[in-house]
Amino acid sequence: MAADWLDLLFTGLAGLSAFVTIAAALAHAVVFLWRTPGGMPGLFSRGRLQALADMRDDPRTTGELAIYLDSELALEKFRTASGISANHQQMVALMRLFRMGMWEREEIRSLARYLKVSPIWLCPRIEIGRPEQVEAISALVIGVALPLSGALVWAALILKLPIYGFLLGALAFLFSVLLAGWVGKAWGDLRSAKRIKAYLDDHPHILQSAARAASQVKAAA
Repeated sequence: MAADWLDLLFTGLAGLSAFVTIAAALAHAVVFLWRTPGGMPGLFSRGRLQALADMRDDPRTTGELAIYLDSELALEKFRTASGISANHQQMVALMRLFRMGMWEREEIRSLARYLKVSPIWLCPRIEIGRPEQVEAISALVIGVALPLSGALVWAALILKLPIYGFLLGALAFLFSVLLAGWVGKAWGDLRSAKRIKAYLDDHPHILQSAARAASQVKAAA
């Protein structure tokens, strides 16, 4: 009797925790994809880059259209090379950070989503608002909960299926750990962005000089 109740308890807890945690992870994934519309460059990006290059090479392309295509080509090349969608000011600032060699490539890519520009600002700014902090904290919580729910599912499968439960539960647990690593990336991104922001706050000339360089290039065009 006690074994049946234990079996029922483990099964219920495992099912409930897995459902809630996976639902939260899927919701976080939707928010993450919605907040990063650029995504990683793929066939569409390379196709657009080739189309822009073909239009620019057309001898009939002159004047304002040629200037516009030069700007779009630069942005698309940057997106294809870095995986980051950016405007001209952001591109120049991020390339400056890449060339400094102080941070890993992934850290600067994490920073990109927080790099904002405005017509009333003299240079780009790193803005980390409350929604971004809430998103990162929720990612941390989900990242911790996923392996725990995976462990509960593993235990429940062992009780329900003594022969195959261990292997099936191990696969479920491994999946939960991998999913936790992906979901929890938002927390790591926020920490990286805060480290870089702290340095740039102490050295404001870096973003200021990048803004001046972007303005000079734009004026020359």
